Amino acid sequence: MTLSASGGGRPAGRFYALSARARCGLCGSAMVGQTLTVKGRPYRYYRCRHAYDRNTGHDCSARYVRADTLEDAVWREVKRVLTEPATVLRELWRADGHHADSEEMSRLEREIASLREREKRLVRLYTYGEVDEEVIREEGAALRRQLDVLEERRRTLDRQPVHHGERPNPETLERVCAAVAEWIDRAASEEDQTLALEALQLAVGATRETATLTGVLPTEPPQFITIERTSA
Repeated sequence: MTLSASGGGRPAGRFYALSARARCGLCGSAMVGQTLTVKGRPYRYYRCRHAYDRNTGHDCSARYVRADTLEDAVWREVKRVLTEPATVLRELWRADGHHADSEEMSRLEREIASLREREKRLVRLYTYGEVDEEVIREEGAALRRQLDVLEERRRTLDRQPVHHGERPNPETLERVCAAVAEWIDRAASEEDQTLALEALQLAVGATRETATLTGVLPTEPPQFITIERTSA
């Protein structure tokens, strides 16, 4: 049996749709794609980056998760949510019919301020020569990703109503959901899957037994929907 981790120069067919979106359901660390080759046959998995990790001092008992099983389950749930008119309508009313929750907004502001202060401290440490360039690059990128998520959530909460209290036409909503279902069924390419997951800001917490999905239902058409190739 041989192992090969995902990353640069991966062989054709070793695409991990949930890379950078899946986190370990036990310890919360990022999960990475890995291919195990048994008797010449490759099997794709996701594993916690700290499973069997002897280099960082961290250790996690999470088991490998079959990539095909996890990805299929995620796509089924995405399709279920986006193609149920009642679910879509509920989210539209929640997003368009209410102003930002003050308590949630305050929490976001505190977290954003804390992350920005951590960025400043990291720059100071680099200036004083207490951390090297690789550390500041990796830690800075991680902080920026967290800030992007929080700031997008804040913008979503603060967005003004779009539909002005008008309920979408049920027949139109049915047709839209049917079109979304058809698009998802056709989204077989790596680019299509990546675009869809980006639009939903999907995050997955997974173990071998369970998976939890969180994301944002766009209240405006994602950019990729306007691309001629995907909107035929």
